[in-house]
Amino acid sequence: MLNIGMTQRVFENQYHERWDVLAQSWTDFLVAFSARPVPIPNRLGDISQFTQDFGLDGIILTGGNDLAVYGGQAPERDALEDSIISYSLEKRLPIIGVCRGLQVIHNYFGGALERLAGHAGVSHPVQGKDARERVNSYHNFGFRQIHPDLAVLSAAMDGSIEAVAHKRYPIFGVMWHPERNEQFDPFDIEFFQSVFKGKV
Repeated sequence: MLNIGMTQRVFENQYHERWDVLAQSWTDFLVAFSARPVPIPNRLGDISQFTQDFGLDGIILTGGNDLAVYGGQAPERDALEDSIISYSLEKRLPIIGVCRGLQVIHNYFGGALERLAGHAGVSHPVQGKDARERVNSYHNFGFRQIHPDLAVLSAAMDGSIEAVAHKRYPIFGVMWHPERNEQFDPFDIEFFQSVFKGKV
């Protein structure tokens, strides 16, 4: 069984306690491709030691929380996820960014985000290299240009980019939420499993 590290949303309650939280649907999604989630604390010091201790086969940068440079309130999460990308570049550990996770990847490589209309709480068509026709959408920020080291896998009809892959390292990102589909998309199951088994 694959062990997949999962970054977590930062939530602050009414007592100003900061919690790391992960949607339960992620467990269901990972189990669907014979994997189990290993939640990663946002205040973790050393991602390399954590990865070794838990035998991680890959990491998912999950959704939630805007980046701090765009008004978000979780700078500790930004720092953790940047360190994960650096670790992936050094050790070739597969990572997939989901929604915010793709935004983090784009930002890491020097890209800027823009506000998008009509992408929050909807389903919309995409065009790309697989047979997927529509995806769910829960984001307010996106982008239309990418770093030369990244390749576009799919895009929305307004030109905003929906999925990317690094040209040399096992770093991928999608703007939709595979875990939020009532019935998981077979394309998502196959894609995530292939990435974490090193077949992409």
